[in-house]
Amino acid sequence: MSAAWAAPVLILAMAFAACGDDPTQPAEDPFPVAPDDTLPYTYAPPSQVGDGWEVARARDVGLSEERLTELVDILRDGAYRNVHGVVIVKDGHLVLEEYFNGLRFEGAVQDSILGTWTSFDRTTAHNLASVTKSITSTLVGVAIQEGMISGVDTAVYDFFPELADVRDARKDSITLEHLLTMSSGLEWDEATFPYGDPRNDINALFAQSDPIEYILSKPAADPPGTRWLYNGGGTNVLGEVVSRASGRSLVDFADEFLFRPMGIVDRQWVQLANSVTYASGDLRLRPRDMAKIGYLFLNEGRWEGHAIVSPDWVAEASQERLLTWNPPWGYGYQWWSFDWPVNGATYPSFGARGWGGQVITVFPTLDMVVVLTGGNYRTSDPTDAVIAEFVLDALEAG
Repeated sequence: MSAAWAAPVLILAMAFAACGDDPTQPAEDPFPVAPDDTLPYTYAPPSQVGDGWEVARARDVGLSEERLTELVDILRDGAYRNVHGVVIVKDGHLVLEEYFNGLRFEGAVQDSILGTWTSFDRTTAHNLASVTKSITSTLVGVAIQEGMISGVDTAVYDFFPELADVRDARKDSITLEHLLTMSSGLEWDEATFPYGDPRNDINALFAQSDPIEYILSKPAADPPGTRWLYNGGGTNVLGEVVSRASGRSLVDFADEFLFRPMGIVDRQWVQLANSVTYASGDLRLRPRDMAKIGYLFLNEGRWEGHAIVSPDWVAEASQERLLTWNPPWGYGYQWWSFDWPVNGATYPSFGARGWGGQVITVFPTLDMVVVLTGGNYRTSDPTDAVIAEFVLDALEAG
């Protein structure tokens, strides 16, 4: 295996805000994961369970089963800490699905990270953290496709006439696209203080009787569209826009137009005050269903032949529109983009990413989706190393 790669381990310096990682916390793991007692591991294709996935052997789609076996052995042994699950889809087939032991994060983002010791499996819905943002963005695209929202150039404050007293000329120019690209210009800080601190804006959001008013009352510090600033508040506004435009709760809208048509039946979503869905985090889905979201985007918005979201939206949402703190990372409509140099080749990707090691990474040129879940809320996140050193290397070795 060649180590010639420059993948974004921990999303480099931006991970602490983009996925909620907190650099002020100790790097040590206060709750070390006990190794699985099932070593050595023998590769087998995933189970065919009638959920819409066809399965295949990894070697039949050009992935080295030996390299993937090495990966699972390492994960079972705890060498890469706090990884809860890994799922790979290649050429339209589920080819790897393995789960591990760890602490299941039960609470909302501002609560304690401690949870129940869990033997994760394919039936366990996992907290997606900020992967939720990419799903909320997808629901905006569906609402536009259904004619409920006219387009991304629609003014945000027009959806909230009751907040006329907090508007000004700069705020009136903020569009849905500005929220989608995290360039609204509204003040927001979920990076200076750790989650759990009342000075963190996301934590403060849970204490508000009117969360949307709290977000939209923030001053407009920058002209819209001029600066990227990680802002989960804007994502929650997007969720409420979909709710108001559709006349449904965001949860009901997602069930009707996204989840049920894709056979996603196990979903759990946190609620804020005033019947506002927490659209920027803490949605829980099974990893197989996370892979469906990735494959939906890989397949130009279609699942089992049905158009869920338009191919135009998929293309618009997944393309780089702004650069984030670290120049190699691009940002679209709540989707990240990055090129992976591995073994002398470069693989473009886009994906959804969340605190603790929640990842949906789509490789369009490889016809591949990689999903990882984890519990690295206070420890280093190995997901990028897993993808570069094992998954992409398995492709090279295959």
